[in-house]
Amino acid sequence: MSKVERRVRSLVSGDSEMRDAIEVVLDRATDGEVQWIDVRDEITSGQWGRLIEKEILVDGETGFALADPDAIESGLEDDGGDGASGGDAETPETTSWTKWDKIAGVATIGAFVGYAVNPVRNAIAGAIDVVLGPLLNIVPFYVVVMVIALATGLYSTLLRAGLMDMEKMSAYQDRMKEIQERRKDAK
Repeated sequence: MSKVERRVRSLVSGDSEMRDAIEVVLDRATDGEVQWIDVRDEITSGQWGRLIEKEILVDGETGFALADPDAIESGLEDDGGDGASGGDAETPETTSWTKWDKIAGVATIGAFVGYAVNPVRNAIAGAIDVVLGPLLNIVPFYVVVMVIALATGLYSTLLRAGLMDMEKMSAYQDRMKEIQERRKDAK
């Protein structure tokens, strides 16, 4: 399921009027694009803003383009009254490792094994020394440590922001709180 489809489902499950707004936008879109002037009589500016905020509508050539028309329609169809709304949050999806996950896993295991082998450890230390050696000659050691900490914090934050679906994580956390409350009540 694509992110756009998940976003459509969450909008529709949270607000029943959003289904009508999304359908109006789909109907009025020509060549995958729609302008506010085309739909302003049938949807509110708040609904229009939520569609843009959730990136269902993205910048287009002459107005706003539908992010993924097929996924938007799938999000509307799959949410139809069978209690499956929010099915995304109800049952965690099973995922398999992507090509990039496998490469990262092999590299991590390789690094662990590599540190046990003296020539590999020396090669890694030499590469790091090329980068940090000149910095150590200019500034004190604690500044180098702070630069490394800053770089680590920056790239980990950027990776987390780029790879984590915050809406899904929020739904999982809410569900976990609900389960804990039910368990507490049962005790």
